[in-house]
Amino acid sequence: MQIRTDMAAELTKECGSVQTSGIRQNEYEKNGVKVSVTDILSDSAEEKTGKEKGRYVTISFGKDDYDDTSVENTVNAAKEEFEEIFGNRKSTLVVGLGNPALTADAIGPKTTEKLVVTRHLKGHEGFDSLGLGEICQITPNVLGKTGIETSELVKAVVSAVHPDAIVVIDALAAREKSRLCKNIQLSNTGIRPGSGVGNHRNALDRQTLGIPVFSIGVPTVIDLSDKKNGGLIVSPKDIDLAVE
Repeated sequence: MQIRTDMAAELTKECGSVQTSGIRQNEYEKNGVKVSVTDILSDSAEEKTGKEKGRYVTISFGKDDYDDTSVENTVNAAKEEFEEIFGNRKSTLVVGLGNPALTADAIGPKTTEKLVVTRHLKGHEGFDSLGLGEICQITPNVLGKTGIETSELVKAVVSAVHPDAIVVIDALAAREKSRLCKNIQLSNTGIRPGSGVGNHRNALDRQTLGIPVFSIGVPTVIDLSDKKNGGLIVSPKDIDLAVE
């Protein structure tokens, strides 16, 4: 059985050297937090992995479950890595993908709920002196709830607010249970919503939206669907706490 996955680190694990595979991988630690960097460099590597050419960074939590030190170190490592691939952008649209009514799929909506938006303050006295970027966000829900493709909604917002870049946040699927709610995957290639569980939607990337698209994802499920199991998707028993 071939278990689907959104994790570049899993897809490229046995691809060989960069000379033969077109894939470059590097691993290191930051304050006890494991960081794995995967660069998809060639068309053949893109075809082999199903991942677009670009950089994929996986941040791994420590062994301790959500203690303050582990969370702080993980946040700092993710922040540093994301700043490196994101660069300096004046205005950003953040898109929280997923179904807020389904806990394992609510990473995106729950994150945008906590986001401090600033775009509406642009032009107010003193705003420029704060040194803040212009942030706006949407939570488009899912096709089954809205009847509208997420890509169509995002395109409409992009044409209205003209951001410099998009950051997409979503729940992912993994193959290895040790990754569930223990990894954060960052990417500069955008995302294809639902691909990890076989529910392919239109891609959210530079090609379809016309501006740079970055993604932040957390694996919350393993898709075990096959002829024997049917549509079986599993998540950790503490998924409520883990998603929070």
